[in-house]
Amino acid sequence: MRPVIMKKRKKKRTHAVRILDRQQLRKQQGLWLVRVSFFFLLSFIVFWCWIKLHDPSWFPIQVITIEGECQHIDKKAIRQAILPFTKNNFFTINMGDLRERLLRFPWLNTVLISKEWPNRLHIQLQEQKPKASWCQHNLINSEGKFFGDPKEISLSLPDLCGPTGEQHNVWQTYILLNEEFSYVNLKIKSLELTHQETWNIELDNGIKLILGQKDLKKRLDRFVRSYPGLTQQGAIEYIDLRYAHGMAVKYKKGTKYYGKEKVG
Repeated sequence: MRPVIMKKRKKKRTHAVRILDRQQLRKQQGLWLVRVSFFFLLSFIVFWCWIKLHDPSWFPIQVITIEGECQHIDKKAIRQAILPFTKNNFFTINMGDLRERLLRFPWLNTVLISKEWPNRLHIQLQEQKPKASWCQHNLINSEGKFFGDPKEISLSLPDLCGPTGEQHNVWQTYILLNEEFSYVNLKIKSLELTHQETWNIELDNGIKLILGQKDLKKRLDRFVRSYPGLTQQGAIEYIDLRYAHGMAVKYKKGTKYYGKEKVG
C-alpha cells in the first residue's frame, strides 16, 4: 500500500508545480506586455513632442526687439535679414546662424541675441568704431580689421597704409608712435609702411618724417628732443631720421634755411 500512496502524492506535487509555473509565466508575460506598452507610449510621446517642437506654428517668434545705436546701419535691412529665421519657432531658431548672418553687415561689430519665453527675441547691436582709414579705401577698427568705406563718414581720421596683411602691425605702430608725438602736441595724419619696410609719417602740421626700418623709438625720441629748436628756424617740409646720430631737415621755400641741412 505504501508504494501506491507515495505515487499519488508525487502526482499531486507535480501538478501543483505546473500550476505555479503557469502563473509565473502569465505574470512575466503581463510584466513584459506592460513594459512594451510603456515603451511604445513613451516613444509616441517623444515623437509627438519632436513634431511639435519643429512646428513653426507652435510657440512662434512674435516679438523682435532690436537695441543699440545704428547710425550707419539700416534697421529695416536688419529686420529683413532676421525675417527668414522667424520661420522657426522659439525652440528651433538657430541663434548662431542668425548672429553670423547679421555680422555680414560691414558696420556691425558685435551682435548679442537672447530669447525670452514664450515668444520674444532680443537683439543687441554694436556698431564698429572707426579708428583710421586704410590706404583711403577701407576703414579699420581698433583690432586692425577692415570694414566700411571712408566716404561713408565725415570724421577726419588718420590714414594708415601698408602691404596686404600688415594692417594690425601698422595699427599697433601707429598707437606707439602717436603717443610719442603727444609730448610735442603733434598727431599722425598718415602712416605708411612701404614694401621695403620703411616707415613714412605725415604729421597734422604738414611735416613729413622718414623713419626707416629700425630703431623707430630711438629715432623718434631724437626728433621730439630737437623739434622745438627746428621749428624756430622756419617751416619744415620733411625730416629724414635714418641717420645713426642725426637727421636731415628740408625747409620750405621762403624760409631762411630753405633746402637741406644736416643736423648732428
